[in-house]
Amino acid sequence: MSFDDPRAYGDRSLFPLDSADRETLTRLLSLVVEADRPDPAVTPGRGSRAELAKSLYDQRRRREGFLPADLFGEPAWDILLVLYWARHSQHRMSVSAVCASAAAPSTTALRYIEHLCRCGLIVRRPHPTDRRVSWLSISDDADQKVGDYLDRISS
Repeated sequence: MSFDDPRAYGDRSLFPLDSADRETLTRLLSLVVEADRPDPAVTPGRGSRAELAKSLYDQRRRREGFLPADLFGEPAWDILLVLYWARHSQHRMSVSAVCASAAAPSTTALRYIEHLCRCGLIVRRPHPTDRRVSWLSISDDADQKVGDYLDRISS
């Protein structure tokens, strides 16, 4: 039996739909489709700011394969790039994940995280059920500034 075969879904007479039911179902389905449609301002795509931020971050990591990483250490910038990408890709980042992405020792990354929090560039929020975990996100102000910078370098 194939998916196109009506018998695959049982007896359709068990679910009779009148015109009002069909209209309601059509309206609900259109809401579901609209909710699933990506928001071009938030969802990364070809040439988006989020993809540019990720590309810059990835280029920095690849460079470490050729030259010593400590020559180019900018943990604060790495953290901002990762959190910018995460926000616009709808990913959550824990403190430990951000520390790992900073390409610096954990203690150094934690110092930068605290400094960026004090400067209002990133926001730290506790996990709702696990006190051992905190979430980090880029602040609205920093998001705007990093986005403006990405626009400037891509034009």
